[in-house]
Amino acid sequence: MQSLTRERLIKSLAVIGILLLGMAVVFMTENILVSFVLGFVIYYLLTPVVNAIERSGINRRLGTTGLFILITAAFGFGVYLLLPATASQISAFKSELPELIDGTTKILYTSEQK
Repeated sequence: MQSLTRERLIKSLAVIGILLLGMAVVFMTENILVSFVLGFVIYYLLTPVVNAIERSGINRRLGTTGLFILITAAFGFGVYLLLPATASQISAFKSELPELIDGTTKILYTSEQK
C-alpha cells in the first residue's frame, strides 16, 4: 500500500512537472510565435501588391524592397506626426494628475462615509 501511494505521488509530480515545462516553453516562445504570425499576415497582405509590381515589369526583389522601404517610411512619418501630440497629452496629464488624484480620493472618502 505504501508503494502504491509513493508511485501515485511520483506520477502526479511527473505530470505537474511536464505541465510546468510545457507552460514555460509556451511563454518563452510566445514572442517567436507572434513574429511568425505577423510575418505570415504581412506576406499574405503584400503578395498581391508584389505580384502586381512584378507584372508591370519590375524585378520581384526590387519591388519587394521598394514596398518595404515605402511602408517603413510611412510608419516613420506617422510616428513623426503623432509624437508631438502624444507628448503634449502626456504633459497635460502630468500637470492634471494631482487634481485627478485629489478628486478620486474625495470620491472614495465620501463613498466610504456613507
